[in-house]
Amino acid sequence: MKLTSYGAALEVTGSQHLLEVNGKRILLDCGLFQGHRQIAFEKNQDFKFDPTTVDAVLVSHAHIDHTGNLPHLVKKGFVGHIYGTEATKKQRLHPKTGYGIFQSTGQRYGVKNGSHL
Repeated sequence: MKLTSYGAALEVTGSQHLLEVNGKRILLDCGLFQGHRQIAFEKNQDFKFDPTTVDAVLVSHAHIDHTGNLPHLVKKGFVGHIYGTEATKKQRLHPKTGYGIFQSTGQRYGVKNGSHL
């Protein structure tokens, strides 16, 4: 098992942690880094891992610093499933928790047994 922090490591925003276990790659959160405009733009443009190799995303909660980069992850080639709690699923389109960031991914993947976003 290997856990690598790509965001929110020594910072408070942009949570992204890649768990590699039993041949699977699971991204824990996919948040936006928030801060100075130019720095945030640069940090949010490219992933330090290949999104096409991620099998699934597990979202801890719906705040933008934990979910805001999901549309970009999909744009860069992620095709796996996104999982979260029932409460996160209910908040996924609320403007205060991510400005509709699950619209592209939520419509694409739907809901399965209340836990699949």
